Amino acid sequence: MTEDKPKWDGKSRPSNDLYKKNYDEIFKKGIIGKDTTLGDVKDFLEEAEKEKKELEESYKESRRQTEERKAKEWVEGYNKWKKNK
Repeated sequence: MTEDKPKWDGKSRPSNDLYKKNYDEIFKKGIIGKDTTLGDVKDFLEEAEKEKKELEESYKESRRQTEERKAKEWVEGYNKWKKNK
């Protein structure tokens, strides 16, 4: 290792335009950009709300099916137990 450069401390960052550009490219990817319109944002939010409702409905259906299966398994287990008694 050459002694020309100080040892990097692992914390400091170079403060130049390239670093800022790369940082923005990596971490600031949002739904709103320079050419994003209010209509685009509304469409995005409507789509997100639609997906949220679909997920809620799917979750409710999954819970209903689970309860139905448990009840059926309980009845079958009870009938088997009663038959063997």
